[in-house]
Amino acid sequence: GMPDLIQHQKNGYLAEPFDIDDFVTGIICFCLHHQKKLTFSTLSDYQIEATFRQERQAKVYKSLFESL
Repeated sequence: GMPDLIQHQKNGYLAEPFDIDDFVTGIICFCLHHQKKLTFSTLSDYQIEATFRQERQAKVYKSLFESL
């Protein structure tokens, strides 16, 4: 889910569930960064690569299976 991919205010914005005002705050935050030509995508791409690459996930699953 989103919390697995997004680090709040580092590579995105995680609004509180069902909180419309917080959701609007996140949209404004993104728009302000976008105006400055800064986007969350670079950090997000790096985070995804570091966290979810196949070799790392294989080690995580292997560790899980061995612990069971």
